[in-house]
Amino acid sequence: VPADQIIDAARESFNIPKLDRWVTRQACKTAAQWTASGIAFESLSVNLCAETLLDPTFHGWFSECLKEENIDSKLIDFEIVESSFFTNIDVAIKAIYKLRRLGVTFSLDDFGTGFSSLSYLRQLPIDKIKIDRSFIDGVEREPDSAAMCASIVSVSHELGLRVIAEGIETELQLVTLRALRCDEVQGYFLSRPLPLTKATQFLLEHQAMPKHIKAG
Repeated sequence: VPADQIIDAARESFNIPKLDRWVTRQACKTAAQWTASGIAFESLSVNLCAETLLDPTFHGWFSECLKEENIDSKLIDFEIVESSFFTNIDVAIKAIYKLRRLGVTFSLDDFGTGFSSLSYLRQLPIDKIKIDRSFIDGVEREPDSAAMCASIVSVSHELGLRVIAEGIETELQLVTLRALRCDEVQGYFLSRPLPLTKATQFLLEHQAMPKHIKAG
C-alpha cells in the first residue's frame, strides 16, 4: 500500500499522532537493536507530521521513549515538510528547538516542491535538507537541473546544512551528485525499501560503505 494512502487514511481517521508515535518507537527500538549488534550507522530518519510536531505532549513522550529504549538521541533524525510551518510557524519553530535540545536532528524533506526558497532556509532550525527527486531526475544530462542542485548545495553548505539527494536511480546520477559536493544520497540505485531483517543484513554487508552514501 503506497505511503501516501496510509497517511491519508490515518489523517482522515485522526490517527496521525498515534501512527507517528508508533513509528518513532519502532525506530528507537531498531536503533537500540543495531547498536547492541555493533552495526555502525549515522541515524534513523523518522517522518514527523505537522500534527505531531505541534502536539505539546510529544516532547515529553519522546523524552521518555529515549530513556525507555536506552538510545543516544543523536541516532534519531526527524524529517518534516515545509507544510509543517504553515499553520503556525512560530509554534513549529519553538517545537523544533525544544526537541533539538534533546539531541535529535531535523531534516527538511522534499525541498523545492512547495514554496521553498533558499532564503527561507535561514529561518528554520534544521540540520539537513533533502533535495526532492524532481530536481534529481535529469541532473546527469540537463544543465538546468545540475545548476539548480549546485546552487542548493552551495547555499546550504554556506548555512552549515548537510544536503541529501533523493531518488538516485543510476550510477551516473550518483557520480554527478558527488561532483556537485552533495553530502548524502538515497534511492533505488542503493536499495529499494527493505523489511527490518533484510535492512539489518544490508547494513552488515555494507559497513565499509562511503560516508557520502545514505543507506537507510
